[in-house]
Amino acid sequence: MVFWTRRSGRKLSQGEVTTRLVNSRLDYSFNTQMFLSAFIQYNSERRQVSSNLRFNLIHRPLSDIFIVYNEERDAFQDGEADKSLTLKYTYMFDF
Repeated sequence: MVFWTRRSGRKLSQGEVTTRLVNSRLDYSFNTQMFLSAFIQYNSERRQVSSNLRFNLIHRPLSDIFIVYNEERDAFQDGEADKSLTLKYTYMFDF
């Protein structure tokens, strides 16, 4: 598990803008062909929490199945979240 934070500030003619990003990443291998990755980020400027979960199955060399779940939501309000679920299949053809 990896955890890090980054703070950046910019001076503009209208004032100063400071953004803090807090990130966490977790990678887990079930075996040599099955992996799970999770990434969670908080953005203080947008007051938003974003998460990304990715499952990867290698069913043969250079051929994968990915299932990816993404979600973005306001950190301080209950309400709708932007969510997506994606399935990706890659297959290497032998010529």
